[in-house]
Formats: sequence, structure tokens, C-alpha cells
Amino acid sequence: NTAAEKDFSDSIMMNAFVLCCLGVSPTMGFVPPITTRSFKLSSSNVVLQSEAGNPWVEAAYKTMDNMKANLEPGVFPPSEYNELEKAVKDENPNGAKLSLLIYHLMCEQAMLYDTDPSSGQMTPTVYDPMVDKDVPELKARMKQVYEYGCKMLISGMLTEGDLKEAVLTRLAGRVGMDGKELDEHLQM
Repeated sequence: NTAAEKDFSDSIMMNAFVLCCLGVSPTMGFVPPITTRSFKLSSSNVVLQSEAGNPWVEAAYKTMDNMKANLEPGVFPPSEYNELEKAVKDENPNGAKLSLLIYHLMCEQAMLYDTDPSSGQMTPTVYDPMVDKDVPELKARMKQVYEYGCKMLISGMLTEGDLKEAVLTRLAGRVGMDGKELDEHLQM
């Protein structure tokens, strides 16, 4: 590990600790409660009922159902949606894998879609992260999903290594930064 990697790992742990102490809400707007919107139940809910004993399966289906319900007609989910769907339909879904794939999908949602505040409908983003990294709305979404990942780390839903890899590739890398630069940029 280089000194920069150690600094970034230390900052992830410090950010997670601070967020935990501040009582950061675990919902953070990315996985709204299913009761906040009405929509048709998809066929995935049938499988969810048969997997009632696995909370990770339920969380994965809620995440996927909410994303599908909120996508504007004609807008497709990212490939991470399909990865999560495949993993949840596995014969023995692994909770650690599902939680990581849920977080990956959340990162993609933050980076690839804009949400209409009045309707909740998601459309492809108008922002180019490399060019628009200073746009307050994009920075807020990146910070929100980063904080959510730290909360998942504190809750034991993600490992430090998984969070670090996701933040570096799915957030920092998209704006041309390393982890320490992203922390400074987002004021973490």
C-alpha cells in the first residue's frame, strides 16, 4: 500500500465513524421506502415472497423494483441492474455479494441519472462527470452515495476493501480523481 492509499483508507474509516456518530440516515434517498410511490408489482415480488427469510434478497428486489418504477418510460437501467438481478436469482444468494451489487447500482444511479424532484422520474443525466464535477447537484449525489457507502461499512454491509474499490472506480475515477482528491472535493 502506498501512503496515498493508506490516507484514503484512513479517511474512509474516519468518514464512516463521523457519519455514524452524526446519525446519518441509512435511506439517503437512494432506496426510498416502497410505500412512497405506488406502482405495479413486478414478477420479482413473487420470488421475493418465496425468499422471505433472506433480508438481502428482499433489499435487492426493493432496490430493483424502485429503480424500474422510477425510470422514465423508454429509459433503461444500467448493466449493474442486470448483475444484481442475476445474483438475486441465484440458487443460494450471498448477502455480502448482494449488498455490494446494491451499492454498485446506487453509485450508477447517482452518476448516470437525474431525478425530477416533483415526479421522482429518472432520466439519463445531462452532466458529464469529467467536465461537470463541480456542479452542485452532481457533487451532492456523489457525496450522498459515498456517505451511504460509509454507513453500509459501519453497519457491516460492505467491507472496507469493497467500499474503497467502489468509491475509487465508480465515483473518483469518473471525475478523474484519486480517493484523497475526491474526499477533498466532496469535503468528506
